[in-house]
Amino acid sequence: MFWDNVRKPPSVQDVQALLRTSGAGSCVTAINALIFVILGVPHEAPLFLIAWFSLTFMICIIVFARTRRASARDMAYVSRKAARRVNIFAAVLALPWAMLAFAELAVLNSEGSLIVIMICAGMSAGGTFMLHRTTLAALIYYTLILGSVVASAHLGGAPFAVAITFYAIVYGGFLCYFGLRTAETARELDRSVGELELIVSELETSQRQNHRLANVDEITNLPNRNAFNRYLDQLIRKAIGHQCAFSLFLLDLDHFKNVNDLYGHAFGDDLLGLIGARLEHHLCQSGNEGARLSDGGFVARLGGDEFVIIEQETDIAMSMSRARELIAALNEPVDLDGKQIFPGVSIGVARFPAHGDTPSELTRNADLALNQAKETGRGVARVFDDNLRSAALLRDRLETALRAALCGDQITVCYQPKICLKTLDLSGAEALVRWHNPELGASTPDVFLPIAAESGLLPALSQRIIEIVARDMRAWRQVHLNVGRIAINVQPLELRSPDLLMKNIDFLDQQGAGPDDLTIEVTEGCLVGRGSEATQFTLDRLVERGYELSLDDFGTGYASLSHLRNLHVSEIKIDKSFVSALPESESDHAIVAATIQLAQGMGLKTVAEGIETKAQMQSMVELGVDHGQGFYWSRALSAADFSTYVRDHSKAAPTAASG
Repeated sequence: MFWDNVRKPPSVQDVQALLRTSGAGSCVTAINALIFVILGVPHEAPLFLIAWFSLTFMICIIVFARTRRASARDMAYVSRKAARRVNIFAAVLALPWAMLAFAELAVLNSEGSLIVIMICAGMSAGGTFMLHRTTLAALIYYTLILGSVVASAHLGGAPFAVAITFYAIVYGGFLCYFGLRTAETARELDRSVGELELIVSELETSQRQNHRLANVDEITNLPNRNAFNRYLDQLIRKAIGHQCAFSLFLLDLDHFKNVNDLYGHAFGDDLLGLIGARLEHHLCQSGNEGARLSDGGFVARLGGDEFVIIEQETDIAMSMSRARELIAALNEPVDLDGKQIFPGVSIGVARFPAHGDTPSELTRNADLALNQAKETGRGVARVFDDNLRSAALLRDRLETALRAALCGDQITVCYQPKICLKTLDLSGAEALVRWHNPELGASTPDVFLPIAAESGLLPALSQRIIEIVARDMRAWRQVHLNVGRIAINVQPLELRSPDLLMKNIDFLDQQGAGPDDLTIEVTEGCLVGRGSEATQFTLDRLVERGYELSLDDFGTGYASLSHLRNLHVSEIKIDKSFVSALPESESDHAIVAATIQLAQGMGLKTVAEGIETKAQMQSMVELGVDHGQGFYWSRALSAADFSTYVRDHSKAAPTAASG
């Protein structure tokens, strides 16, 4: 154990500790030498004393200067050469005291021998304390001094030479033990401090990582929603105090989900990274707390394909100008993995304090403006106004009321008769959902159906409609009332999530209402956009089960003629917008005539919607339309009123369309 410590080379910490104390050790050596010289004059050999002091003082100066220079340098490791220098350093510091002991005890045998012994004992102890972390150097230091004292005492024939020898052995052993134990304690402390520093460093690294995870978006390296919320809260507090105004731009990439669906989420993430870089390039400078604009703004990614920008603009006109610049910048194509993508963006703008003085209100109003921008065609910017707030409040009231309506009996189904134009007989009816709230009044389907779809209420609403239709048809069968085919409207969302739809169809089958009793109406909007493949599959399943498909609002949507072939529809419905101008409008007359010719060529039935006058009805008959429905015959009727209408119509129906 002892020799292992002796042979062990000093560590960086050992040498650094020695350098920190060697300057003081040099000063103590010089002071002790000066005191001895002053007290030793007159001396038997004054020239020796002066020469010895001069040598000692010079050694102290050299050691002090060299250790100061060494301590100023960074030390990564201790080389063998450096370890040897430490040992030489110890020997050089011990040399003056070994020379003094030899001169005083062996040569001069002066009266100051006891003082020399005392000084040498003290210096050996002090030097050992200074050198304790470099075990071999400490051993060299006190061995040279104590060895010189013992040898000089014997050479000078001192009567206490034997006693000095024993005391030197005991004293040297104690110094050796003390040095080893103190060095080991110091090294353990170094290890503990090093481990503590490592733990602190890891904690700081973890803290930085946690801060980054909590505040920085990994995909774009922009601030995330958490950082944005904190920044907006601080900015509003500051703006209130200084009566400043700023604009909040909420950006949503157009059709970004299509990119993920076509090329994968990794490609989409790369695109988001490029979009974030483009926003930074056009708008901001990097900062320690996020991406900040040079004029006091901020840009962040909130999640998905949604970004937010804050800028200090003087008025709405300047805000809209900046929004148009952003749209132009993001409309520039992006080349990514050999593909050219045109991102496109819609923007909602809200200003502080005009459009809100709290973070939640300002963000919500910008979101309302963004929704309006997307609803009006995308690729545009809209500024929040009070009409949007009123519409949002009304929508919220409608959603709340609709939820309550589904738990009560406010949802009803009415039936608008469908008439065969060749015989004017009743051929069926279209089931139309109606909702009347005691407080809000009547709401049309084009108002509450989108709310039901967005709020997740459409499945429950569809199920309620199916239950009502099944109940009514069961009641008509019980009284042997022939109502013809009942057309049921199916929403795009139902076709793209077909499980509930097929469950409703199965329920109708169980109630005795099957393909011979029902027609499934779909709009052209069901056939395009995301999820249209699932729509095709669902409609094919319905056709395989024997159901007839009717294509509603034909000519007003985006469907191509190929849909007529691929979907195997049995009927197309001519939208009332083409019927209402007949017979005066030549263009509408031409469109309806072409539609009828197309349908006849494909063997499809035709239904004209919105017939309100006899002239319109006669025009449809002349053009060869098969069926019609509209206010000319009847509005949509309750189940009871429709039953009466069927009975009355069956008694009074003419046998021809003329007259």
